[in-house]
Amino acid sequence: MSSTFRISQCVLDGILAAARHAGNSECMGLLAAAVGERQQCVSAACLLPAEASGSHAEADAETISTAMTSLLRRRLRPVGLWHSHGSHAVFHSGTDDATVTKLFPAMAAWNFERPRAELGVPAITGCDTASVPLGDGRTLRILLAGPKLPGIEGNERVSWSRMDVLFAESTSHSPVILDGLAVKLMAGGVCLELGIPDGANVVSEIEDHAAVRSAKLFSLVVNRRGEKYAEALTVHDICGESHIAKRCCEIAVLMDDGDCGGGVSWLGSGTSLLTTSMNRSRTGRLTGCREGVS
Repeated sequence: MSSTFRISQCVLDGILAAARHAGNSECMGLLAAAVGERQQCVSAACLLPAEASGSHAEADAETISTAMTSLLRRRLRPVGLWHSHGSHAVFHSGTDDATVTKLFPAMAAWNFERPRAELGVPAITGCDTASVPLGDGRTLRILLAGPKLPGIEGNERVSWSRMDVLFAESTSHSPVILDGLAVKLMAGGVCLELGIPDGANVVSEIEDHAAVRSAKLFSLVVNRRGEKYAEALTVHDICGESHIAKRCCEIAVLMDDGDCGGGVSWLGSGTSLLTTSMNRSRTGRLTGCREGVS
């Protein structure tokens, strides 16, 4: 994973403008990148409502969670945190380190990279089940459900009506095509076509069997004078336990001409992004965060 912090000029300008507007007080917000964009670049950011002074800015758990949910609805994923040090120098304080240690394991869920098999192909795993590898190292499990059983919660167990294997590169962006009569699973140059019997339907779920997963996230510190400092933080999830490694990184400011993989935007105040829904990741619980100079 690259250790260079890449951000669009438009988004950086918005962050610096927010820092100037806050003056001697701190302010903070979320950094975001496009969902599915492999070459990570911060193409959006928002300002979070926060309790702030000249030495800290603090946003509560609900504010952070609802802003993250709103980013996801815009097809953006959170990739880090930014905050201003007001009139102070830009650096990562002890309070900043504590904040990212608390918040980033939960944020990592949308950014994990997993070990991938060199050659992944669809597989029949049972008379009514199959699987297909996804591009991010996870697996999509397919289950054939028969007609509902009367009077109880459950379905009849049925079998695939046919099983055909073709060798061809997929022209579809999706590894699964469902046409009502059959489901096609495609990966690694193999197409597995499974017949769906009358009265049955197909359900699916994503499984993540990786014992080790890693996510690269970023923390950007600015001040009212326009100075900036960034750290790259790698969250390693090993058998359900999080370990964070951090290092100072270079900042690459990109022109808004497609270098960030699409449209870029400074989303302004997080107030406009907030909804009543909550979003929790399976790797951690968001418990609010505090940024400050210590």
